[in-house]
Amino acid sequence: MNEMHTTEHDSDTGQTPVSSQSDPQLEQSQASSEALTKTEVDSLLQQLAEEAKKRKKKLQGLRILGICYGVLVVSILILSLVEHTRGMFGVFRLLSFTGIIAGIGAASKVQKEGVRKLAKSPDIRGVGHFIEALDFGDKEIRAEAVDALMGQLPRLKASDSRLLNDDQRAVLYKQLRGKNTKLILAILESLEQIGDAKAIPPVESLAGNAGSESRDSQIAASAKACLPALRLRAEQERASQTLLRPTTNEGAESEILLRPMANAQDTPAEQLLRAANPDSSAS
Repeated sequence: MNEMHTTEHDSDTGQTPVSSQSDPQLEQSQASSEALTKTEVDSLLQQLAEEAKKRKKKLQGLRILGICYGVLVVSILILSLVEHTRGMFGVFRLLSFTGIIAGIGAASKVQKEGVRKLAKSPDIRGVGHFIEALDFGDKEIRAEAVDALMGQLPRLKASDSRLLNDDQRAVLYKQLRGKNTKLILAILESLEQIGDAKAIPPVESLAGNAGSESRDSQIAASAKACLPALRLRAEQERASQTLLRPTTNEGAESEILLRPMANAQDTPAEQLLRAANPDSSAS
C-alpha cells in the first residue's frame, strides 16, 4: 500500500512528484535558445577572421624575433666557453624570457571566446577556425574544437575546400600524427572531399602503418581508401596548372611578329596594287 501511495498525488501537498529524468522537450527548447542566428554567425566569422590575421602577423614577427634570440643565446654561449667568462648566467637570464616571447603568439581572448560561441552553431563555415583552435595551446578550447570538428568534418563536400586556407590545412594535416583516433578518422573522411596534394605524404604514412593493433589497422584502411581521391585531385591540379602556365620563350615569339622594314623606301603610288576598275575591264 505504501508503494502505491508514492506513485499517487501527495496527499499533504496535493502536488505531483517531479520526475528526476530530464525532459527532452525542455532540453530541445534550451538548445534552440542557445543556437546562434545567421547574423550572429556572420559577425563571429568576420571577427575571428580579423583576429586570425592579427595573430598571423604576430607569429611572423615572432619567428624573426626567435631567430635573433637564438643567435644571441648561441653567441653568448660560445663566448663564455671560449673566454671562460660568466656568460652562462646571461644565457640563463635570456632563456627566462622564452615563455614571454612564446606568449606573444598565443591566441587572443577574443579568438578563444569566439570559438566557444561558434561551437554552438552547426554552420560549416566555421570549420577553419575550429582547426586553428587546435593549435592555440589551450586544452579546453582544443576539446571544444575537436567536438565541433567531429560533427563538421564528415559533412564537408568538395565545394567546401575553399573554406580552408593553407595555414589551416597545415594544422589539420599535423593532427594526422596525433593519438586521437576518432579525430584522425574524421579528418581522413573529409580529405576525400577537400584534401590536396600536400595531404598525400601524411596519408601515405598512415596507409603503410597497418600495425597489429585494431586502431592502426582501422586508420590504415581509412587512409588507403582516401588516397585514390587525393591522387586524382593532385593530378587534376597539375594538369590545370600546366594548361594555365604562360610561355617562357617570349623572345622567340617576338621575333616571329611582323615588323616594318628598317630600310624600306617609299614606293611610288602608281606601283601599288589597286582594285580593278569594272568599267575599264568591261570595255
